[in-house]
Amino acid sequence: MPRPADPHAEVDTSKRPVVWIIGLIGVIAFPMIASLVYFQISQDPSLRPLGVTQEAERAYVRGASGEGRPLEITVRVHWAPGHTGGHTHLSLREAFHKSFESKGITAVDVRFLTGQDRTTVTYVIGSSTIGPVPVEQAAQGVNAAVDAFHMSQEERERFVNGE
Repeated sequence: MPRPADPHAEVDTSKRPVVWIIGLIGVIAFPMIASLVYFQISQDPSLRPLGVTQEAERAYVRGASGEGRPLEITVRVHWAPGHTGGHTHLSLREAFHKSFESKGITAVDVRFLTGQDRTTVTYVIGSSTIGPVPVEQAAQGVNAAVDAFHMSQEERERFVNGE
């Protein structure tokens, strides 16, 4: 049978300061460790410990960070065989890339989907949608898509700057 603790026995207090120091370090380090874990998961620099910069936040909002969503123009071509305006998938893809590159935009994704009556083109830029327009009028949509792209970039910049 174990002996009851002697109330007059001397308590070893040599380990008590070590426990307090470890506890204090844990309390101080926990928020930093939690925000670092959050940063690693989300890539959101606003909670990155000791590393938040205005440039990092701008890059995150613009989508230039490693895992961020970049601003791009998505061109949806609703392809109707027999009503393509004399274009092939390859020629149309190249034409879109060249058109946007001539305007200084390289973030272009051309997707071909199944169309119905005729081939149409829809431009998606962030939350903006332009079209659908017939493939013969696709060049007119390029200018509108470029304008929407630049407006979306400016909107993201104003958001970052708090305007």
